Amino acid sequence: MSTVVCNAPAATARSKITVVLGQFGTPMGRGLAQILSEDSGIEVIAAALEPALLAETVATRAPDVALLSGQAASSRQLVVTLTSLHPGLRIVAVANEPSRAYALRLITYGVAACLSSNASAADILGAIRLALEGKQLIACWSPGPRTVQLSELSALTSREGEVLTHLQAGATNAEIAALLHISTETVRSHASSIYRKLDVRGRRDLPRLGE
Repeated sequence: MSTVVCNAPAATARSKITVVLGQFGTPMGRGLAQILSEDSGIEVIAAALEPALLAETVATRAPDVALLSGQAASSRQLVVTLTSLHPGLRIVAVANEPSRAYALRLITYGVAACLSSNASAADILGAIRLALEGKQLIACWSPGPRTVQLSELSALTSREGEVLTHLQAGATNAEIAALLHISTETVRSHASSIYRKLDVRGRRDLPRLGE
């Protein structure tokens, strides 16, 4: 699929949500581009970007949102690279029938939302806007008919994100406390908040680094 870069008029760049798209299969990529192009509040500034060009575009154009395939978003290194290049970037992943465990793994990597490729146009557009508000969302399959529902998670704070990374790496509470220069009681408090927000029972249910 060829790379498409759209140069938008400077006068409208700040009034719209700017989005870049990574590489998707041709039908899905065209479908997503069509959905976004039909929303007057969204401007696609680049599409069909391979990882290297995606990183370059994020660094130089500072888009609001990056829409990635599930495969691309599964690369923790890519997600961390993109968000470090532009801390304000929100990443929305679109995957084929993502399970809750899979979606949670992407959330712990730093992805703001994980949607199913079967999600409606309204859900995709809604997720983009909610992600910009600091919300975290995952696709949940409802019982019975194969339909998709969005489930909103409480966003992790920056400190909880740091604690989460160490929990995923297998560090003990005492080790995390020493690394972050906080008390073990504070670590336990952050951990409890993380488990509640991610709707897991404990550290054993957290995706491990590298999974």
